[in-house]
Amino acid sequence: MGNVFENLDKMVYELAAKRFGEPTSIQRDVIPKVLDGKNLLVIAPTGFGKTESALLPAFSLQLENKYKPISILYITPLKALNRDMLSRILWWCERLELDAAVRHGDTTQSERKLQSEFPPHILITTPEQIQAMLLGKKLRELLKNLRIIIIDEVHELVNNKRGVQLAVGLERLKYLIARPVQLIALSATVGSPEITAKFIFGSTSEYEIVECTEKKDFDIVVDVPKETAEDLVLGEKLFVSQSAAAKLRRIKELVTEKKSIVFTNTRETAEVLGSRMRTLNDSLVAVHHSSLSKDVRISAETSFKSGKLNAIIATSSLELGIDIGDVEQIIHYGSPRQVIKLLQRTGRSGHSKTKTSHGIIISSEGDDLLESLSIVDLAYKGFLERSAPHSAPLDVLCNQILGLACEYPDIEKKKVYEIIKRSYSYKDLEFSDFESLLSFMAQLNYIYTDGERIRKSRKGLVQYYSAISTIPELKTFKVIDVVTNSFVGNLDEEFVMAHCEPGATFVLKGQPWKVVSVEEEKIFVEYVESIESQIPAWEGELIPVSEKVAQNVYNICQFIAKNHAKKEAILEQFRLTEHAAETLCNMMKDISNIVEHKIEAFQNYVVLTSPHGNKINDTLGRYFSILLAAEFGRPITSRADPYRIIFSAGDVSVQKFVERLLFYVKNSKEADLGRTLQIALPRTNMFKMRFYHNACRFGIIKKESSLSRAMLEKLISIYDSTPVYFETMREILHEKFDVRGAYQVIEELKDLKIEVSKLSKLTSLGMRRELNELALPERANAQILEMLKARLNKTKLRMVCMNCGKWAVTSRVEDIEKEPRCPLCYSKLIALTYAHDDSAQSTIKKWLAGKELNEAERVALERYKISSDMTIVYGKLAAFVMAARGVGPTTMRRILQKPNLTEEELLQNILAEERNFVKNRRFWSE
Repeated sequence: MGNVFENLDKMVYELAAKRFGEPTSIQRDVIPKVLDGKNLLVIAPTGFGKTESALLPAFSLQLENKYKPISILYITPLKALNRDMLSRILWWCERLELDAAVRHGDTTQSERKLQSEFPPHILITTPEQIQAMLLGKKLRELLKNLRIIIIDEVHELVNNKRGVQLAVGLERLKYLIARPVQLIALSATVGSPEITAKFIFGSTSEYEIVECTEKKDFDIVVDVPKETAEDLVLGEKLFVSQSAAAKLRRIKELVTEKKSIVFTNTRETAEVLGSRMRTLNDSLVAVHHSSLSKDVRISAETSFKSGKLNAIIATSSLELGIDIGDVEQIIHYGSPRQVIKLLQRTGRSGHSKTKTSHGIIISSEGDDLLESLSIVDLAYKGFLERSAPHSAPLDVLCNQILGLACEYPDIEKKKVYEIIKRSYSYKDLEFSDFESLLSFMAQLNYIYTDGERIRKSRKGLVQYYSAISTIPELKTFKVIDVVTNSFVGNLDEEFVMAHCEPGATFVLKGQPWKVVSVEEEKIFVEYVESIESQIPAWEGELIPVSEKVAQNVYNICQFIAKNHAKKEAILEQFRLTEHAAETLCNMMKDISNIVEHKIEAFQNYVVLTSPHGNKINDTLGRYFSILLAAEFGRPITSRADPYRIIFSAGDVSVQKFVERLLFYVKNSKEADLGRTLQIALPRTNMFKMRFYHNACRFGIIKKESSLSRAMLEKLISIYDSTPVYFETMREILHEKFDVRGAYQVIEELKDLKIEVSKLSKLTSLGMRRELNELALPERANAQILEMLKARLNKTKLRMVCMNCGKWAVTSRVEDIEKEPRCPLCYSKLIALTYAHDDSAQSTIKKWLAGKELNEAERVALERYKISSDMTIVYGKLAAFVMAARGVGPTTMRRILQKPNLTEEELLQNILAEERNFVKNRRFWSE
């Protein structure tokens, strides 16, 4: 085959030949098809030149045909990727005398105006900006000139509502242009090419799927760093566990050897890991995630590219093709949870077809190690998770109907229905459901309809723009440790709504916490050591693990058990380090039989082993909890991870609990699952939070609104049996549950016998996986009390002499004398009050002078009298107790008058009063 670059315009050919020499295999396949005007889904590994396979022929067609601008639209899912693509495209444009510009949420008004008046040939944008541009008077005319639309990183859009919105937006663009327009979609990792192609191209466009036949060379290994005496010392220095210190040391060694991106699954882990790494000498790292400002992210990218940094610690913000220079290796902190994630991330290293992409997963003992091994194993076998697009989301449909009504005054509703039906997600939309939504929109005063045609209202126009983004705007809550009064971390609004009621437990920064109180944008918590708290509370909000990955974990366990945990067999079969193999051997030692489904118990918890992934296990856990709660007349909680479901039996005997659980297993039908979930879900915090976001997208609630739980529940009851309610239910069932898969598992469970075993070693290790993430050493009760004591001693109090009223001072408790006296009159009658109580001295002086006091002053004076009485008797100890939060003079007196208190008992009493204060203070003002 000849050099396909020769088929390009002469200027493009000369530049491509000079820059690349020979075309890659994917360029040889794609360039001729683009020149022929075909719609294409192009799938090729990172570094194989797929972007240029679309851009070079697009440039060529522009130069040859001299299309009017805007002729080429380049869509990416990230603003940061837009910025990167602009610099890449400008290199060509400057040499080809073409114009390019970028348009996204941060584009200034002046830049937007210039783009309308002096349009570029190539416009780089985001899915949301398409929605806005379709309504711009000048831009609409310019969009009619479009000849080629390129959608990059398409895998990031197929499974979410952003993608659905874009897909309908593309159909609206096609209708506007009223002639064929060429679509090219690009991706490195697509689990379901046919579904992805149908999703992007719709029902009216023919397409071809071009998949690279060459395979990218990967070298991926799983490691569990060996713990050493050095790590124990390092852990004390960094205030982390020995195992976490071993990981940090290993990461430091790796990033010192090679330029690296260290990927984590959450922003919080990225921040904690970054702070720990920066405390190590010569560890030049930066943190990069979507919550950081644009300037901070650009600074990290630039510093890494220039060689000033050894590594960037990132989340999904760097998974896509942002150019940050040469990356020699990818480090995954813990399991990436999906094969697609593993390959997408690892592909960022060795960013060319001739280089090998190097990846290493730094794993922990237990589920994390097995899961990492499973994912790497499946990656080498060619497995990728399947795409799962949303089916007819009603909030997006409402927005797109409004968009068409805004574009075309007095448009026929059948035409709107026809345009929307062309997109894959709405291919099965019934006209009756479409009309029901129109009726709801008319009730909201978004549209007017005479039965045949639709007109938008002014309110509808405003609503269209307000709902352009389908991404929920989440508030952040600060988590405060009530013992130390210190900042622990942040939780987003969805987590708080779903899990943070007083008494609930969760894991944050590798430690278990119990919610004491929830206030405005603050969660007050206390450290707990219960087994329950060590069960991951928010597993479902992490990247979901598929059934295939979970089943492969089960297969790996069976293999190791059959080989009697021999290291040699493990190393021959799987890609892991020697110490990781040794860790596996120790985990699986003496385990000769691995059973897919069994029931285990500890204390009042029942564990059903079920290696079927997050969605199926979440479905089973929720379903059986509902049935058993009705059976026993009390709440039954369950928590699920990809490998097991954990039920809290409460005061029901384990034997009785298991008997009834298996009764429902044997008597359940598939229809029961969906019906039971739909009845029970509206009472859950998950439903309430999702309803809130959907109500915002429907415009029923303003996005900046802050609703109490009671108000939200009332709103849900008002909008029961409306599209908002139906969409919330559909969204949850689609994203969080798998009813069909769960029922298939129930069929398998029907042969399960009522045999309860003790908690196995594997289950015990798995349930503690969250605590391995940069875990701080577990704090004993004595340590908690020691931190409380330190805080009280550092607290400032105001002291005022009640004998002369002339002396007042603010001092830390630790600096107060054992028996405080007034330096002016030598009296021991010293009132204690809070450091911010500026009126104490004036009130006491007024009282001493015999002047009349107002009501507030009289109340305050009684407090001062009680505290001074206690100071005479207990001296500095009175100040120590008074320094506690919420402990006034009356409570201080009650604590101090308890006989024969040891220091530990005194601190326990103070801590109990503080907890009580935090729990109840929100009611005191009511």
